[in-house]
Amino acid sequence: MWRSFAHTPVFSRRWLSRERSPFGMSAILRDALARFLPEPELVDTPSELLVATTHGRRFAKSSLVVARSGRPADTIADALVVHSNRVRRDLHDVIVASCYIPVVYARVPRLDGEVHIDGGASDNTLLTELIARGADDITLITPYVGGVVAPTLFHAERPPTVPRHVRLRVLSPRATLRQKRFDFEASAMEEALTMPHEERIIEPW
Repeated sequence: MWRSFAHTPVFSRRWLSRERSPFGMSAILRDALARFLPEPELVDTPSELLVATTHGRRFAKSSLVVARSGRPADTIADALVVHSNRVRRDLHDVIVASCYIPVVYARVPRLDGEVHIDGGASDNTLLTELIARGADDITLITPYVGGVVAPTLFHAERPPTVPRHVRLRVLSPRATLRQKRFDFEASAMEEALTMPHEERIIEPW
């Protein structure tokens, strides 16, 4: 699926007629989902699929409170919405909403009548959510060298932490990836897909 994106322009006049915008990420993602992950195959799978989005209105309200009060930005987590394929059937809409960043994505996604944006705005790893659901053996994949993660889109990278009873396996690239956000340059993508990874395990204690 990722290799099919190679050389695809995110910004191009080709998207104007379809997206009414020169930015094509919504179309690129929807086309890939339709081709490689048909919606019926995502519903009621043996393993539960969880997809995170950020509730737009709650996020805006929480962000305003943070700006006025100076409280830690972690309070924005109350905007997090976790969707399960045990309940939802509109999985393509949910996945597109989970990636939505204004401007780069032309269409504003709405779920149940509400605007949702990239889940990473409120939680990039879902560690807290998974642990709350009873998970005690978790594998986390990060694009950052050294196994660090960005807890949200607005946090600097740092090592992940989990409660003492949880086993955490972290996979990360051995070297800094050349591939940038919204970058489908073929050689950088191939490097990212084939680079050996490092594994670090945090055992329960």
